[in-house]
Amino acid sequence: MFFPRAAITDWAQRHDVPVVDLKAAVGDEVMNGRGNPDGIHWNFEAHQAVAELMLKALAEAGVPTEKSPG
Repeated sequence: MFFPRAAITDWAQRHDVPVVDLKAAVGDEVMNGRGNPDGIHWNFEAHQAVAELMLKALAEAGVPTEKSPG
């Protein structure tokens, strides 16, 4: 089933659910040929960008987060 971006965003706003824009996080890496060689998976930089946006959304939703030591 396909859900247009506008419909998802509208629903999330009405229900106070944070949404992470994965395209914003990975689009540059994928569209510029910097994904994994298999052509399916994101590279490490894209995964890092998604993680950062997820942590930001969780913090904005009031969920306590902490980064792993490392």
